[in-house]
Amino acid sequence: HEVQAIQPAPMLAVTASATIPVQEDIVKHLELELQDSFFEGSFTRSNLVYYVKEVGNKRQSLLNFVKKIPQLESGIIYVNTRKRTREIQQFLRDHKIDSLCYHGGMNKDDRTRQQNNWIKSNNKVIIATNAFGMGIDKSNVRFVYHYDLPNTIEHYYQEAGRAGRDGKKAYCYLGWQPLDITKAKEQIEFKYPDAKTIKRTYAALCNYYSLAVGSGQYNEFEFDLAEFCDRFKLKQIATHYALKELNHNELIQVNDIYESSSTFIFTASRVQVYNGSLQDTPLGKLTTYLLRRHEGIHTTSVRISETEIANKLRLPVPKVEQLLKYLQSTGKGKYSQKKKNASVFFLHDRINQNDLLLDIKSQRNRKINDEQKLAVMVDYIQNKTTCRSILINQNFSTKSEEPCLKCDNCKNNSVKKQTTKQVYNTIISLLSNHSLSIEEITKSIQTIDNQYDINKKIVESLKLGLEEGVIIEEKNRFKLKV
Repeated sequence: HEVQAIQPAPMLAVTASATIPVQEDIVKHLELELQDSFFEGSFTRSNLVYYVKEVGNKRQSLLNFVKKIPQLESGIIYVNTRKRTREIQQFLRDHKIDSLCYHGGMNKDDRTRQQNNWIKSNNKVIIATNAFGMGIDKSNVRFVYHYDLPNTIEHYYQEAGRAGRDGKKAYCYLGWQPLDITKAKEQIEFKYPDAKTIKRTYAALCNYYSLAVGSGQYNEFEFDLAEFCDRFKLKQIATHYALKELNHNELIQVNDIYESSSTFIFTASRVQVYNGSLQDTPLGKLTTYLLRRHEGIHTTSVRISETEIANKLRLPVPKVEQLLKYLQSTGKGKYSQKKKNASVFFLHDRINQNDLLLDIKSQRNRKINDEQKLAVMVDYIQNKTTCRSILINQNFSTKSEEPCLKCDNCKNNSVKKQTTKQVYNTIISLLSNHSLSIEEITKSIQTIDNQYDINKKIVESLKLGLEEGVIIEEKNRFKLKV
């Protein structure tokens, strides 16, 4: 807006996969005039086969899927945590399936090596968090498997879309359990701590650096999350999100809390590692602790906290650092000590805890937004009637799409007629994001009913929705009543 005021010029806004609400925000905040200047491509990837299934045993379901891939062609298995990348890698190795792993907790050299190994190989499976994939150009990915539930349809679409970029057939599988939904909802609760927790964390942070009320503005201090939480008996996850809220409220600026963590990997075999490391010695205790605490520490660098290790083994931190350096000097491991750049910058003088003003309204709106995005994702996985491509498309586009005839819903519904109740439920799902004409609704419902029967069921369903006040009609288009 300021640039336009100085020098009017054409403006172009480009986005790859913005949902309809995000598109509306872009138009609003950039003060764009849509009219005939809005260009939208198709979000349909005709070569991708979407498959969503509620599974009983997640690991067995994954194993069954991977074994069906011809010659175990290249693929990505997405998980939500760093720990799970190592767990799934070990699980596949136990079943003679070679794989790599990638997550944001690995140091840069390890991430680059794993990424390059995967890109250059034609038959490598990589287990990764959502830190993996952006900017990676590998066309022959034959499958993307979501082991955990993505939090948003945007993340799911972007990650699934990394399959089949060569235009050949590729599979996008999501195996889920009801517990996944529960955990996702709990994660949102963790992400937005209450005011009491935020204020308590702020007071502890100020006390950590001995700041008196009225002092501290523009001071920057090195910060160790593990040590801070240990001193004040705080939980790391809750503290992490409380610090984010303090950052969001512009009270502090937190820089690279996690990027500066130390990492360690054993480069020698388990037998070689134990050789000369008697169990009752400090070195033996450290070795045993690392092997038990960090599964997969022989195959990838893991983040460690010297403070945490020191507390567990009842050793001084300098002694732990000395032992880790010794393991490296003897060729048994590689120790990358944390950089001293994790810091907290105070934007204001310390405020009395009770006088701290927090933007609770903004936090509540952000939480509601996350809950709404999760609800869309849950609707997607629980829907058993509508074509997956149509469900995805309706979140990003107002254009109607033809059923793909390949996804699990298309396959499951293609061999049977739909009852009026099923048609009604499908219509409600289709109208959840935008209005549709009766022609668009008819095109989106896949069935083997003859045209007369399906038209009759659609009319009956719309009539029922109108009578119950669930659906309203405006200018020959139907939408849900808000």
